[in-house]
Amino acid sequence: MKDKNNTRIKIIEAMYHLIATEGYEKASIGKVSDAIGITKAAAYYYFKSKDDILLEVVKKSYEADLSKYTEKINEADSEEEYINQLLQFGIQFIGMYESDPEFRKVCYEIDIQVYRVPKVKEMVDYYYHQFNDYLFNIIEKGVSLNLFEADTVTIKAQYLQTMLIGLDKVILFEMPISPQNVWRYVIDQLFLKEKK
Repeated sequence: MKDKNNTRIKIIEAMYHLIATEGYEKASIGKVSDAIGITKAAAYYYFKSKDDILLEVVKKSYEADLSKYTEKINEADSEEEYINQLLQFGIQFIGMYESDPEFRKVCYEIDIQVYRVPKVKEMVDYYYHQFNDYLFNIIEKGVSLNLFEADTVTIKAQYLQTMLIGLDKVILFEMPISPQNVWRYVIDQLFLKEKK
């Protein structure tokens, strides 16, 4: 059973690397098979289609353990600590994206396939909703510290998500913009109305 699982993981990893180097359209089951030294028939034993492997690549790319980023925010017991941890959350998230060019290329290819493969769109939508839930909980923590009004939780979570998704595009396309500085400004804006 372990060998079957190892082969399955190798197929997913080979597709991940092929997508990053050649794009999804040029990545093929044959190239994946060649990369790990198995036959195409063996690859089809594990996955019915190239799109099925892509779905596993989406999982690998989007199943981030956000708890390591949000744990400190949830432990914050003052405005200063909460704001600092929220700022660090974004900077760490941006850093994860900036430090891995292969990951960025795979995410770009996934974005393209959202419009071509309905199951990819469905899966990406699921992960975006999950990400929004994390951000919702982060803002609710701010409400518990009396930093936000309860009726602003949804819009503030959506605001943070929109900004982070936009910043990943800034990094992907290597725009002459400092994502960390933008994130600092985003956090300032998040508290603007409450401070007036």
